[in-house]
Amino acid sequence: MQWHPDRHQGDKKAEAKFKEINEAYQTLSDTQKRKHYDMFGNAEVPHPGSSHTQQRTHGAGGFDFGDIF
Repeated sequence: MQWHPDRHQGDKKAEAKFKEINEAYQTLSDTQKRKHYDMFGNAEVPHPGSSHTQQRTHGAGGFDFGDIF
């Protein structure tokens, strides 16, 4: 409630902070998103057929596995 927009109407910093907190909550409360975040450092779980699945995968040392294809 500390950063809720109703308490800070018109305050862009409070709005940004509330969005950040909400995103963190959404990630931590969803086991699939949390697992993905723990593994990859972001909460975006790629969906089959989406443009996210087209991203290259970097291995140890920055090697790009997409280079072998």
